[in-house]
Amino acid sequence: MDVTISAVFLNALVLEDDGITQELLGHVLRDMNFADISFFGDGRPALEHLKDIGSGYYDLVICDWHMREMNGLGFLQAFRKLEPQTPFLMLTGDATRENVVEASKAGVTEFIAKPFSRKELQEKLARVLREKLQRDYRQDIID
Repeated sequence: MDVTISAVFLNALVLEDDGITQELLGHVLRDMNFADISFFGDGRPALEHLKDIGSGYYDLVICDWHMREMNGLGFLQAFRKLEPQTPFLMLTGDATRENVVEASKAGVTEFIAKPFSRKELQEKLARVLREKLQRDYRQDIID
């Protein structure tokens, strides 16, 4: 699968408390030419940031399931109240059927099970971004 996609005008919000994983995510997103990438280690400060910058600023959210104060599911639920359409990728080392169902009901776009390869991440990102860009393009035609 071709994983080449340029995100030159897109912004990403990353919630990950593990420094190594955060670094890998940053490298992949920078390689895809994201305009702005914001990193947070927990959901609460990320929600505060969204209040300041505006929830519509980000075109993609990548979020870890397990974080200290507010877990990924809690952040997803709060974020979906603000932004129902923004692609949301959940990272987890605990992709149980129960977690997948719960997150799906809350509006997750895609799961990435840890550990993941750079290629797997690129493929999932390319797929959800293509879908987003196609949806946005169709919406522009309608409007």
